[in-house]
Amino acid sequence: MKRNLIAGVLMAAAVGGLSGCAGLGGTYAEREHRWKVAFEQDMRALADDIDMICMTERPTRLTTTHQR
Repeated sequence: MKRNLIAGVLMAAAVGGLSGCAGLGGTYAEREHRWKVAFEQDMRALADDIDMICMTERPTRLTTTHQR
C-alpha cells in the first residue's frame, strides 16, 4: 500500500514536471505590459464606438457615383 502511494506521488510529480505549466505565465512585467496594451486598445475602440453611436464623426465624401 505504501509502495503504491509513493509510486503514485512520484508519477504525479513526473507528469506535472514534464507538462511545462511552470513557464507559461511570464514575468510580472510581461503580464503588466500585456494588460496595459489590451486596456489601451479597448479604450480606443470604446471611443470609436461612442462616436459612432452619437454620430459625431463627419460623414465621408466618398461615393461610387458622380455628383453633378
